[in-house]
Order: sequence, then structure tokens, then C-alpha cells
Amino acid sequence: MTDSRSGNQHRAQAKAWARPLLAIHRRLLPDDREIGWTPYLWLVYLSFFFIEWFFRPVPVWELALSGLALAVFIGAYFRSFWVGSRQRLRMIVLTTLIGLAITPINSGGIVFFIYAAATAGTLLPRSLALGTMAAVILVVLAQSAYLGLPLQYWLVGTVIGGFVGLANLYYTGVSSENAALRLSQQEVQALAATRERERISRDLHDLLGQSLALMSLKAQLARRLIDRDPQQAEAELHIIEEQAREALQQVRDAVRGYRRASLASESADAHLSLVSQEVEFDYELPEQPLPADVDAELALVLREAVTNVLRHSRAEHCRLTVRPSGQDLHFHFSDDGNPGMIEEGNGLSGMRQRIAGLGGRFHVSTEQGLHIQATLPNALATQTPSGEKDKAA
Repeated sequence: MTDSRSGNQHRAQAKAWARPLLAIHRRLLPDDREIGWTPYLWLVYLSFFFIEWFFRPVPVWELALSGLALAVFIGAYFRSFWVGSRQRLRMIVLTTLIGLAITPINSGGIVFFIYAAATAGTLLPRSLALGTMAAVILVVLAQSAYLGLPLQYWLVGTVIGGFVGLANLYYTGVSSENAALRLSQQEVQALAATRERERISRDLHDLLGQSLALMSLKAQLARRLIDRDPQQAEAELHIIEEQAREALQQVRDAVRGYRRASLASESADAHLSLVSQEVEFDYELPEQPLPADVDAELALVLREAVTNVLRHSRAEHCRLTVRPSGQDLHFHFSDDGNPGMIEEGNGLSGMRQRIAGLGGRFHVSTEQGLHIQATLPNALATQTPSGEKDKAA
């Protein structure tokens, strides 16, 4: 009990320390999974700027000027992650000017050209990126020749800057293709939703159109007969009542069919949603059809599990296996993310109730990711080719 409390206290302290750091992080960088935390790593190149100071005295005015240059550069560096190519080009020009101003004083200022070339690789279109990188490298060569810098300095600015810039150019292209793919997937989903709405409207028209038209004619006939032949009018009203009841039942059956989920279709939707967020998803479903109630409930369990991945776990890979074993059915969903502290609720209770309603067992574990397991005993025992329960002879 003491260890548990101590662990909770340590976690609370860690969260308290992390909260202001996360707040600063959100101000410096946009919430983009493709950007992540790597921009902080690239600041390691600034170590080149300070090498020369270990071998000579540094006057106060140079410290002040260098501090101002670094402050302006840091602001431009993080600002470049928030703006488009046109404004980012201004950040590149500003960084290049800082390099031109500082390098005559401190040859380590060549590092600013590396950042300028690296940022140039993120510009769009590709021709603008290549042209800007070439311009930065030409500036490095021209200033190095003018100042007579040693070979290793201008090689650092050109080779490393060009290499990182070309790498960024490649990954920017990949990122643009991924964004286009996500947009295409969203368009496909929107078109699918539109077609589904059109299908529902056609179905409802087919179901109700004839019935309502016939009821309207019967109502008119009953109104004309109500004085001349009350018994016949009453018979017509009974027919209208039966037709209304039948039409209502047809609508209820149709709506029930729309609401009923399918494990196969839900798995395909999950694959589309997860891949669009760069999460791999593999799934294995049984070849034989499942009973309709089991199929629908497991589909909703899968939907809730995928929602948890997209909102909380930051997983990179998920897997679903649904395998029969005898007359039992085993459902296992897993991911490699960080599930955090699992609490009953937020969908877990709903999953548990769905499985319990089918007479199954439900288990959740968080060891090396989230694992959701369910076993449905005799889930296939009443299966027939038509998907209905067998009727005992």
C-alpha cells in the first residue's frame, strides 16, 4: 500500500514538473505529429558556434552581440514551423543575414547557414526549395572566400547544410504526399457518407411512397363513404390502420438495419482511420459468417477500441484477431501505445456490458500496450448459413 502511494506521489510530482514544460512546448511548436520533438534535437548544431570561444578571449561586446543574434535566430527558427513557405523564406533570409553579420567576428557563425539551408529544404514548391538552398550555399562560398576561412569551415556550411537541406526536401515531399493521401481518404469517406444518405432516402421512398399514396386514397374513399355507407367507411379505416402499422414496422426494420454494425465493415473503416493517422492496423477475421448479434456487438467493441487509440494511446501499430475455437469465439485487440491509467468508463464499461450481454468474458490489460480480450462461449453453436439461429427439429 505504501509503495502504491509513493508511486502515485512520484507520478504526481513528475506531472507537476512536466506541465510548465509542455506549456512552453505548445507555444514553441505546433501540435503536429510529423514535427514532434525533433526541432529541439537539431539545435545541437549551435555547438559549432561556441567552439572558437574555447581558444581565445571573448570581449563583452561580442558576448552581447552574439546573445542578440542567438535570440533573434531562436525566434525565427521556431517561428518557421508555424508559417507557410512565403513567410518561411523571410526567416531563411533573416538567418542568412545573421550568419553574414556574425561570421566575420566568430567563424562558428557559419552554423547559421546550415540552419538556413536546412529550412530551405522545407519550402514548397520543390523548385523554390532547391533555388533557395543553392543561393544559401553560394553565400557561404562567397563569404568564406572573402574572409579567407579555413577549408573545414566552409565545408561545414556547404556539405552539412546541403545534406540536411536535401533530406528535409525529401521528407517534405513525403509529408505532402501523406497529406494528399489523408485528404483523399477524407473525400472518399465524405462521398461514402453522401451515397449512404442517398441510399437511405431511396429506401425510405420505396418503403413509404406506395404505402402513403394508398393510405391517402383509402382515406379519401372513407371520407366519401362515411355518410352513405358507414360500415364500408369503417372497413376502409381498418385497412388504413393496418397499412400504417405495416409501414411503421418496415421503417423500424430499415432503421434497425442501418444501425446494425458489421465487424468486417468496421474493420475496414478502422483500417482507413488508423492509416490516415499513420498507425498500422492488421486484422484477421473468421471466414465463416458470425451470428448477426455477435457480429454487431463485436463491431461496436472494435469501434470503441479504435477511438481510444486515436484519442489517447499514440500507438504505432494495432492488431485485431477474431478466431473461432470449437464453438467459442476469441476476440483480441492490441496496440503498442501508452494506454496510461485504465479506468472503468470512457467506453470500457460499454465494451464489458456488450460482451456480458452475449454471455462472454471480457478482460483488459496494459502490459506493453493496451490488450482487449473477449471470449464468447457457444458463439457459433447456433450459426446457420443464413445467419439465423437453428431451429430444433
